[in-house]
Amino acid sequence: DFVELSNRTFVSFDENKWEWARKIRELKTGHALLRLVDDSNLYQVNVERFAPLYLKRSIPEIQKYHPAIYDNYLKFVEKNFENELFCTAEEIDKAAQLRLQSVINPRISIGRVEPKDTDDPFA
Repeated sequence: DFVELSNRTFVSFDENKWEWARKIRELKTGHALLRLVDDSNLYQVNVERFAPLYLKRSIPEIQKYHPAIYDNYLKFVEKNFENELFCTAEEIDKAAQLRLQSVINPRISIGRVEPKDTDDPFA
């Protein structure tokens, strides 16, 4: 008895990487891949959402059932927007529109270039 090999397919590193990336993107909510230190195996595990106390609730529920926490949340957001690194969505949209308009309608200025009075061709 013998076993005959009729076909063998080799996959490049990049192809293998893209295949793994596709598998990871297709994981459903609640599923994850786990790799442990000093263990070359990769495990697919189920993950249960853990949200203690008021974190289980939506923003409207927090506003209704925990008004003090909601007020602190609003103060935190307001403090963030006072920082120069943060801006409102309206400011971002306005800046995007200005950039888009500068690309669509560029400012073109036509002027005359005066020749230099020099004999050096590389000046």
